[in-house]
Amino acid sequence: MEPLGEDEIFSIFERIPNRKDKKSFSKVCKKFMKVASFHIRSLKNQFPDLLYDMLIASPKMGFFQCRKPLSNNHMKLIAESCPNIKILNLFHPPGPRHEVGKLEFDDVGLCAIAEACNHLVYVNLGGRLHFKDIGIGSLISDLGLEYLADGDLKHCLEKLYLNNCDRITDNGIVHLKKLVSLRTLDLSRCGANITDHGVVALCELPNLEILYLDFLTNITDISLLEIGRKCLEVSMLSLEGCNRITSVGLRAFSGHPRLARLFLFSCYKFSWEDIQTNVLTCPNMLYLGLSRRIKKLTPKAYYEDISINNHICHISYRPE
Repeated sequence: MEPLGEDEIFSIFERIPNRKDKKSFSKVCKKFMKVASFHIRSLKNQFPDLLYDMLIASPKMGFFQCRKPLSNNHMKLIAESCPNIKILNLFHPPGPRHEVGKLEFDDVGLCAIAEACNHLVYVNLGGRLHFKDIGIGSLISDLGLEYLADGDLKHCLEKLYLNNCDRITDNGIVHLKKLVSLRTLDLSRCGANITDHGVVALCELPNLEILYLDFLTNITDISLLEIGRKCLEVSMLSLEGCNRITSVGLRAFSGHPRLARLFLFSCYKFSWEDIQTNVLTCPNMLYLGLSRRIKKLTPKAYYEDISINNHICHISYRPE
């Protein structure tokens, strides 16, 4: 008997009604996998080298996740085969890091994605540091951010996670203000090269709702004053470890119309009175994270919950 051709395999695949059975079909062999890949809508991949067999053409792919090292060639393959992808999740969770010496993609790979995949709404490049800081976090630079912001993505990208990408600077951050649809931005632990200059530029984003600036140790009250004045849609702001901010910056949020969650862990240069007269005047405040090392501790009556405008704001403390 002659081997089945792709047309015959495709005809068989089309007649399988059950989605789980179709998934099992794709595991028979590489030829079956290739046929099935045309219909793949989402993929969580743990074996990057199989992508060369799976992603010959996957125009229906909308979701891709991989927590293993990917090369520039892998990224180019994704860009060419999955032009309609909407969610690209390359987050590497805490725990054992990638093997030393494994090649990670850099600005070249990111450029390929930015140029070809103009339907992206979510990009997560967080947590990709490993031994000797070789990884996405140390390879993605200002040039990569420029690629992201100058293409068609500026009209559709809504969520961008860059935590631990420590080669980016203010020069790259300023390009992100072109991403007019951006609603969520994570710059946590991106290093000392992000300062007030970059954050002030980001305040021009008209739809920003969620902003993580954790452990950006060179941002000051200047950033907070601009966020409070311009970012009127922000509902969640995380400033953990931004230890240069003071009560002056907190004043910017007095009466902020949307702010509901504010994280100030590992920030010490203000008192409970500053919180009470500024932050707690926000009509929609629901959650506040504080350090027990602030200048004056919260009165015991306010340790956990406080009433604001007929609703409860929960307060969490870290001992630190």
